[in-house]
Amino acid sequence: DTSTMNLPPSLQKIAPYLKKADELQSVEPAIAYHCRVFAIELGVQLRDKSDPNTSQFLKSLMDQAERQKGSVGDLSDAKDRVELFALQLFQKADTEFRTGVATKNTLGKFRAACIIMEVLKQFGEMDEDIAQKYKFAKVWSARIYNDIKNGVQPLPPPALSEMGGANADCNP
Repeated sequence: DTSTMNLPPSLQKIAPYLKKADELQSVEPAIAYHCRVFAIELGVQLRDKSDPNTSQFLKSLMDQAERQKGSVGDLSDAKDRVELFALQLFQKADTEFRTGVATKNTLGKFRAACIIMEVLKQFGEMDEDIAQKYKFAKVWSARIYNDIKNGVQPLPPPALSEMGGANADCNP
């Protein structure tokens, strides 16, 4: 396993995807694989070409992903699997939040959902529904974080009917 502790400075932005891949490796290896692939794709864009450590780190990640690929099974439905996993995470967090019981665990679920939704970018543009849920999760996780940091119980978002329609959720 490639540790994020050895991450070259130009690749710091891929750390969340590698961390999530490590967390999911034993329970959701296919999702972990796609987190790594996304980290590699992003890393190739961000890398410092003058730093040999960056290239070596990415090569190590590629080798790891290639070894892992054989054990994840059929990848023909990869986008659907990753999307379903992201939506399940989002739904769990959203349900907790809307029932007024948001905690640090809720925050973690929203953040994890965001990471997995970002991983979906390797398959192309985010679907509109995913993009709205992504925006909602980003905004509300920031609010939940601030409330918890300030010792306040996070309040659930207003009902859609109070905010003027289906898209209102994403614009708190």
